[in-house]
Amino acid sequence: MQQSERAIEMTDMPIDWIVGLGGILAILAIALLRAIAEGALNGILIALILIAALGWITANEALRRVTLRADRAAGTLQIDVTTPLGRQVNDYPLAGVSGLEIETRHHRRNSMPQPVLTLLLHQDGAPVRQQLPLFQPYPVDLLYASQCFNTWLAERAHEVPHTSSMPQETLL
Repeated sequence: MQQSERAIEMTDMPIDWIVGLGGILAILAIALLRAIAEGALNGILIALILIAALGWITANEALRRVTLRADRAAGTLQIDVTTPLGRQVNDYPLAGVSGLEIETRHHRRNSMPQPVLTLLLHQDGAPVRQQLPLFQPYPVDLLYASQCFNTWLAERAHEVPHTSSMPQETLL
């Protein structure tokens, strides 16, 4: 995270997931090589399917980088989502941003709660909630990000008052 009075930039890229999934892919690659060496067609097929599936998940989800940039001078908030398959950039007026909030969601198939970072906006007078597409974020990281962003958003740029300077008489 980079923060100044003028701008704030936060980036999320799940490095720990990338390392973990990369390790599993390496193990599967070794299993594939062993199956090839032994001539086991079933082993080759299973290893290829698992490598393709895990590779797709890694490329689509774990290699996702989400960057949130807010700039007071430009009056904009930009959300940049980059994956190996493409890039998507959304711009919002900073005046319409109320802050970041953490929501807890539940999936239909899985009853485990999942924390989600949500951008609170006002567009055309109506409140809008924009979910940020993070991959398996840690709740503590979400709390820190929302607290830093909301504090930055609440602060106003400190302006130096422009006063006319009067010449001072000096006594010798």
